[in-house]
Amino acid sequence: MMTRTLLLKFWRDARWLLLGCCSVVSLFAMLRVWIVSQLDTQRFRQILELLPTDFRKLSPVDFDWAVSYTGRLSFLFEEPLVHLCLFVWCIARGSDAVSGELDRGTGEILFSQPLSRRRYLVLHIATTLLGVLTISTAVWLGQWVGIQLFSAKQLVYPSLSLGAPTWSVPLPFLEPEERLTPMRELANPYAMIPAAAVYAGLGMLIASVATLASALDRLRWRTIGIATGFYIVQAILKILGTMVEPLGFLEYATIFSLFEPEKLVAVADLHPPATWSFWLDASAQEAATVGPGLGAGGALCCLVVLSSTLFALAVASFHRRDLPAPV
Repeated sequence: MMTRTLLLKFWRDARWLLLGCCSVVSLFAMLRVWIVSQLDTQRFRQILELLPTDFRKLSPVDFDWAVSYTGRLSFLFEEPLVHLCLFVWCIARGSDAVSGELDRGTGEILFSQPLSRRRYLVLHIATTLLGVLTISTAVWLGQWVGIQLFSAKQLVYPSLSLGAPTWSVPLPFLEPEERLTPMRELANPYAMIPAAAVYAGLGMLIASVATLASALDRLRWRTIGIATGFYIVQAILKILGTMVEPLGFLEYATIFSLFEPEKLVAVADLHPPATWSFWLDASAQEAATVGPGLGAGGALCCLVVLSSTLFALAVASFHRRDLPAPV
């Protein structure tokens, strides 16, 4: 009975935030599919070819695949708005676990109920993780719906036939003809599933950091500051490790080295047998034109193990700590 009451409380506390995050990411995913459909691949290629070669090297995937429809759609999981919604959910729910209740003055009453601290925090973590999975699913579903609904504008240049059906010479000096092709024929939405899974794994890790900080502290604003600082430091390390060659070793010190969604989508799209592999073998690297590293299975496994360890530390810390007296 107490467990059911607690779950209902968590749902009431989190429902509007979860609904807002899911609505934003799903609508944004659909909008991004529409934006990609409006720009022809050849024109997009011409735009990117103007970028310096050094900037192209920052991408973990091959340039030719990156300009394809599936390639462009895979970068959805790197969009700041998509990250922001996941970050807000994880920090808000993680920080509310213990320090949020203590900061509001409701912790003394809540934690004195006939329910163990372990069960309370496990139920709170389960609610948070369910929200992470829901947001990740909303991103993928929004993208899937967009791919089913929209059509891409493609420019087809007239060509001169040389007799055989497959022999023709394009005539680029003539006005191209604009044709509409359904996006479902140009992009593979199921290749995005590994990216969505690793996106959920990243959310689990952020939530675990926030929950651990909450289990050790009593002020929610300080918990939010610690978790946000962790995220910012990790992002800075990733940028330095990528942009500054002598500091490349910093990529091994950041969680974002496990989060390369476009690379995982490229493997799933170009070499499906290696979609959930732990480590990308030579055949997968050659087929998808990517470097060596963890596959979707390996990256997800590392994120889940790290998250589970931090969640376990949070439960143990909260079980043993002394609660402060009411102020």
